[in-house]
Amino acid sequence: MNEVYRVIGAAARRLLVIDFIRAMVWCLTGAVAGVIIARLVERIFGLTFPWFAPYGGVFAWAGAAAAVVGAGWTYAARRRVPVVARELDERAGLRESLSTALYAERQSNDPWCNAVIETARARAVSTNVRQAIPLVPPRQWPAPILGAMLLALLWFTVPAFDVLKILERRTTEQKQAAAITEVKRDLEDKQKKLDELVAKAKLDLKQDEASKLEDPKANEPMTPEELQRAAIKTLTDVSERLADMKNGEKGEEDKAIHDKMAQLKQPGDGPLNELSRAMARGDFAKAEEALKDLENKLNSGNMTQAEKDAAQKQLNNLADQLKKLAQDRQEMQQKLEAAGLDAQSAKDLMQKMAQDPAAAKEMMQKAMEAMKGLSDAQKQQLMQQIASQCKAGGQCDKMGQSMSQMAQAMSQQGMDSQAMDSAMSDLKGQVSDMAMSQQEMQAMDDAMSECRAQLEALGNCLGDGELQGPPGLSEWQAGKSDSRGNGSGGKGGYGNYGGKREDNPADFTTKKEKASTKTNSGPIIGSQLVYGAQVRGESVAAFSQAVEASEKAAAEAIESYQVPRELQPAVKKYFGTLSEAAGKPAGSPAPAPKAPAEDAKDAGKK
Repeated sequence: MNEVYRVIGAAARRLLVIDFIRAMVWCLTGAVAGVIIARLVERIFGLTFPWFAPYGGVFAWAGAAAAVVGAGWTYAARRRVPVVARELDERAGLRESLSTALYAERQSNDPWCNAVIETARARAVSTNVRQAIPLVPPRQWPAPILGAMLLALLWFTVPAFDVLKILERRTTEQKQAAAITEVKRDLEDKQKKLDELVAKAKLDLKQDEASKLEDPKANEPMTPEELQRAAIKTLTDVSERLADMKNGEKGEEDKAIHDKMAQLKQPGDGPLNELSRAMARGDFAKAEEALKDLENKLNSGNMTQAEKDAAQKQLNNLADQLKKLAQDRQEMQQKLEAAGLDAQSAKDLMQKMAQDPAAAKEMMQKAMEAMKGLSDAQKQQLMQQIASQCKAGGQCDKMGQSMSQMAQAMSQQGMDSQAMDSAMSDLKGQVSDMAMSQQEMQAMDDAMSECRAQLEALGNCLGDGELQGPPGLSEWQAGKSDSRGNGSGGKGGYGNYGGKREDNPADFTTKKEKASTKTNSGPIIGSQLVYGAQVRGESVAAFSQAVEASEKAAAEAIESYQVPRELQPAVKKYFGTLSEAAGKPAGSPAPAPKAPAEDAKDAGKK
């Protein structure tokens, strides 16, 4: 019986494969039908199914389900040994010999049964199972393929009906989320750029208050417009704080030192030409480079005696000018007098501030209390200006002392290198501090410019929309006076927003009237330069003095190369016209920078 069981087992395996293929055809057809139904439901009701999810979508789940169901179905419906034997007898034409042998095996003592078994064994040996039970696909095998083709057709042709408006809401939410992400990314880029500029200015803006563009609300969704409005609010705060800092103590100090340096005159020709020009222009970074070049020349010994003598004269000249500038407190005294302080008190206060600022604080406070005509903000600003002028004077005095020490070191026999190095180091440190302060102020200006640019860009973004009125309103057009419309109502007409105009009079009226005022004498609060010839009258002398001072400043600017060479003829012609209007002959030469003050007084005479 071993031969019989062998062929029956082979037949059982082939029949199992055939049954599994048939089951998979039906299961795959059902899976495709389910996917088609899901697609139709999605398009009709606006739902969304995870077709291609990272960990298996609808397609993967449908295929896995078909395989599991097909395998389970095949295993549950597998054929038993007698059924396989009858199937093999029928297909191989064995005339039920194998199935009869299975029954006869139980009657082993019967000669007829033994004969049947022997016959079955002989036929089993000669039976070709592959030929009797071939592996052929079922007749329904095109069903899943046709279903897949139908699915592909419906996938691209069925429109989205979105009966429940779910797809519309989801699309709106996705666009909103994308817009929020884009706005946040843009604001983060702007925030990073602003932070870099603020860091260069060495400013301390708290991250939770002013320097943070976004106004985060915990777990609360924000629209792009809300994010932009929050950014505008924060940028406005940052801009105001930067403006306060620029107009505060540091800004006043920078302005005061630049005003002092602008009064420097060319100290003669020599190796310090570039240094003096850079200081007069307030370019302390370039002045620092000029000092390094001078130090290198002195250390290398490449300077001739004539150059050293010229440098010594220039140092003495610059030192004298800086010391005079340190003692020049006339401008602040005039401001104090204009604010209501008497001349002697203003002079004493400025001298005390220059000598001992800490001790003069109480004196300054009393002087401010005596100025009744100034507000608290004006008093604070005036105090800052006085303190800044004193600090600027102190810086000028320190630089003047360093330059005097350098000049003295150069006058010694063979030049005192140790004293020169010490004085040079002090001067370089002072100029370096001013250069660093200047860079911080420039970075502050850049940060303010960036704030304004970002505010302008955000304002344009928020202003792109169009204003919408109440629903149902259209553009204005002429209509009948006796009909009722959605407007406020014209003369003789009616409107749904207020009735007739005559029936709703305003609670107030306006009347334009010019009040008669009287101009009293007082301090000058503003001035304006008017271009044109001098009008003859009571101010001829004052105009002549102004022209003389302007000519002198222009001559100094031309000599120090502050005016480009191509613009010098135009400057000379302009001041020549002013000189002619002031009574001087046209073409007269401008006074030299070093001309004494007595010679300048004759310029206004006729």
